[in-house]
Amino acid sequence: MREIPERDQRLPATRRSGIGRRELLTGLGTLSAGLSLGTVGVTGPARAATAPWAPHAQYRRRQRGQWVARHGLTGSQYQRAFTNYARQGYRLTNISGYTVRGQPRFAAIWEKRRGPAWVARHGMTSAQYQTEFSRRAREGYRLTDISGYTVRGQPRFAAIWEKRRGPAWVARHGMTGSQYQTEFSTRSRDGYRLVHVSGYGVGGSAQYAAIWEKRSGPAWVARHGMTSAQYQTEFSRRAREGYRLVHVSGYSVRGGPRFAAIWEKRAGPGWVARHDMTSSQYQGEFESYAYQGYRLVHISGYSDRRGARYAAIWESEGLSPGDIRTIDRFLDGYRRRNGITGLSVAITRDERLVFAKGYGFANSDTRELVRPSHRFRVASISKPITAVAIMELVETNQLALDDPVFGSDGVLGTRYGTPTYGPAITTSNPNRVTVDHLLEHTSGWQNTPNDPMFNYLDKDQEELIEFVVANRPLQTEPGTSYQYSNFGYCVLGRIIEAVSGQSYEDYVRTAILAPAGISRMEIAGDTEALRKSGEVTYYGSNAYNIPVARMDAHGGWVGTPIDLCRFLTRVDGQPRKRDILDAATTTELYDVEGPNPNYGEGWTVMSTWRGHNGAMPGSLGFMVQRTDGFAFAALANTRPSSDRFGNSLKQAVDNAIDNVDSWPSFDLF
Repeated sequence: MREIPERDQRLPATRRSGIGRRELLTGLGTLSAGLSLGTVGVTGPARAATAPWAPHAQYRRRQRGQWVARHGLTGSQYQRAFTNYARQGYRLTNISGYTVRGQPRFAAIWEKRRGPAWVARHGMTSAQYQTEFSRRAREGYRLTDISGYTVRGQPRFAAIWEKRRGPAWVARHGMTGSQYQTEFSTRSRDGYRLVHVSGYGVGGSAQYAAIWEKRSGPAWVARHGMTSAQYQTEFSRRAREGYRLVHVSGYSVRGGPRFAAIWEKRAGPGWVARHDMTSSQYQGEFESYAYQGYRLVHISGYSDRRGARYAAIWESEGLSPGDIRTIDRFLDGYRRRNGITGLSVAITRDERLVFAKGYGFANSDTRELVRPSHRFRVASISKPITAVAIMELVETNQLALDDPVFGSDGVLGTRYGTPTYGPAITTSNPNRVTVDHLLEHTSGWQNTPNDPMFNYLDKDQEELIEFVVANRPLQTEPGTSYQYSNFGYCVLGRIIEAVSGQSYEDYVRTAILAPAGISRMEIAGDTEALRKSGEVTYYGSNAYNIPVARMDAHGGWVGTPIDLCRFLTRVDGQPRKRDILDAATTTELYDVEGPNPNYGEGWTVMSTWRGHNGAMPGSLGFMVQRTDGFAFAALANTRPSSDRFGNSLKQAVDNAIDNVDSWPSFDLF
């Protein structure tokens, strides 16, 4: 590793353009306009964890602008992406070329913002790059990004130029390590600071391409030729000294990773950096930081003997690092105290998603970390979803809340038989269980002494309902007593099917979830082998010995906290996002008219919040709309004995929200 001296330069900027030595190919080009993004945050040492996500995925976010990042692209995929984003008004701001098993790959960042004319090229030989470089210099363009990589032993280059004024600058490429060190020292003496460096391996040795600008700025330091361990040591040292990483280049020399990096000693938004990430690890970190309000500002792809690797830098645009630590303290603290394997949380403010994060493990055996995209069983949080589906049928005049359920004139007729009262109950109008009774848990059925939905495992849904109707007499007269009943919501699912002519799952996904922008929720499988894609593993006894699919309407859905927050924003009666139900129906949904003063149609209704909890073996959750504009959903893959119904979980999220100093104005949905 070569030491490059730290500098604190105070030289005036000039407007002169510098010209480099040899350097591009036919590839891409465009001129564009658009908007930029801002930031705030803290340092973080390198390395990553594990995460499930599709390769080449992308993420976009609106604040003061839009941006897109892609990785693992072949040359043709990169060209298509470039062309597509250029048509949409995006400009390329960061390009990294690298080789994986002899094949070129690309990682890139595009921003939709206004700016000067620009042009980009990739796949250039050294001679082609030099020709393009000289041409662009004559036309008044300055090099802003350069990436060297190797294809079949020969160097190739990808680069970006912008047509704008600025301080004097100089660029070089094809430098050996010693040539780069000499050039660095010369430029430093002349008052130039290194702003960009790209390492790449050629013939078993490292070469470098770099850009210097003659301008003042904070103290800075640069290093190159570092192994992964040396880079980690330097990173940690500089973080302690108050330096922030502003640029990193990962590259491969004889199959071993090396790093070149630049740090500056200055204040700025919070930031985190990671290196030695696999594609899936990078995608997982990308997703996690995006939902905490971080924006990817730099990406470098490289490879080692195992395959593709990535180094990246993110800067915060949302919550301060201190506020994120506050949230972590409450939520991860709750998880650890209660022995929960994995927990995921999403928070909205005024119908905008402002934070989402996973804690712990989606799978403890593989050490797969929980990401915001992981799906969980939501258990009884399914009930508010079913209630909204029923109210949609009421609103469209396909059903009435006072419709009888059973009997010759009932919604379900005598398909399942006719329920009977117990011997101690007398009434002049027996068997008049209505739709509203089921919604409010006042049908006369109750979960105790043994909940039929968790028993009689040999019976399918139809057989179970027939059995309960015939053998579990109503214990109270309908409408007179609140008795929580999972079975009642199972019956509501069959009402939805009878009225809509669709399966319960299909109707809810089409009529309720799709209008809310939710596409990944579905009914769970019963066994570990039947987990859905991206679904966590559940922990605790009997987590896979329950008929979850049979519980569809009262406890069968799987989804993410972000999905549940999307649902909340479409049933809250607020004006920013269009609700699924009209105002009168929404009011009816939350009206408390039954014997329980804190339960409406499928929703717990309190003075400062409404929502629902969910709990079953291996699962715990809470979904809440607060009256102060905040809403949240939290889901866990363990049901702790210390918090069986999630009240402490709800309190932990409430405490986290209440102790954050400042919330961002963006929307991460």
